Amino acid sequence: MLAAPQAAARTDTPQSSALTYIEARAAAMRGEHGRSAELLAGLAERSAGDLTISRKALGEAIGAGDMALALRLAHRLKPNELTTDARLLLIAEELRRRQPDRAMPFVTGANDDANLQFLEPLIRAWAAVERRDLASALTVIDQIPVNSLLGPYRYENRAFILLKFRRTAEAEPFARQAIAASGGRENRLRLALADGFLAAGDRARAAAMVEGMGSDAGPARQRIAAGKRIGLAIDDSARAYAELLLGLAVDLNRLNNRALPVSMVQVARYADPRNSAGSVLLALLLESQGRTDQALLILGAVAASDPLAPQALDASARMLIDQKKFDEALALARLSTTARDATVGDFSRLGDVLQSSKRYNEAADAYGRAIGL
Repeated sequence: MLAAPQAAARTDTPQSSALTYIEARAAAMRGEHGRSAELLAGLAERSAGDLTISRKALGEAIGAGDMALALRLAHRLKPNELTTDARLLLIAEELRRRQPDRAMPFVTGANDDANLQFLEPLIRAWAAVERRDLASALTVIDQIPVNSLLGPYRYENRAFILLKFRRTAEAEPFARQAIAASGGRENRLRLALADGFLAAGDRARAAAMVEGMGSDAGPARQRIAAGKRIGLAIDDSARAYAELLLGLAVDLNRLNNRALPVSMVQVARYADPRNSAGSVLLALLLESQGRTDQALLILGAVAASDPLAPQALDASARMLIDQKKFDEALALARLSTTARDATVGDFSRLGDVLQSSKRYNEAADAYGRAIGL
């Protein structure tokens, strides 16, 4: 956590408070949301809990992914003072603790912000799963209105719940319907479903889930063939909640809502830290805000062994090319082709970078290697 700058430790006067606030807003405009959150949090403490400042500090902390600070600030507010992103975070905290009943007041509580009651069926269904009550869980899922915000996620949650109970044959048609409706989440959803089938002991159906991924399926197919878990199954309420938030963030971003999607993704990453799709999506959102250096750092932290590593590498290479950092892009692309298990995607990525660098003969060679594979 960043140390609070000297300005935040000044004697509390109207002038010093105003200066701290200006410094915090300037930091936020530069994309330094962690520093902004620290400054505003200190200012809120010295201003006798000013609600506006507290809310701004909380929003900056969530946007920066500093959930320790965000939770500390959120717990100081009254329920009717919580903003939407704060309520989303507190729901995640309770689900991580496996306390869905304690999450419900943040779902159903009314205030001036967005209504989150559409989340209630998801939480109730997964609470039933964790009680080992399959019938109740499926009943709740089946009652979700098709045209509600939760409607597009009915099939995948029904599949995940059935897989939790090892009902693989029943889960398969819902899994395929979910994939068909998944849009930009398709690869991530295929991997999560494949891992669910594998956890349920159905290796054949697990392999079938990744077949539509093209060249990206290689590493996952190898793990499934060896009976090794991918690590992406949606098998508890916190992970189901995180997956929903990622989908909603994608939809909101399409509607040009710039702030809430980042907060949603950060909350999703807190709810399910192993979900690397959150890291890839966060990086893309940050890039769209001109924060490419931060985006590249986040993508660089995705492990090479992660099932979504190819997507992280593709995004990193493209961002570097867009910044005209051809040497860095080329070094990144070459590295993955030196691995013993280099894939079609690795050589295609190298070809794309070489072509962007106008090294056409080398690009043709890389594409040839991809075709050969």
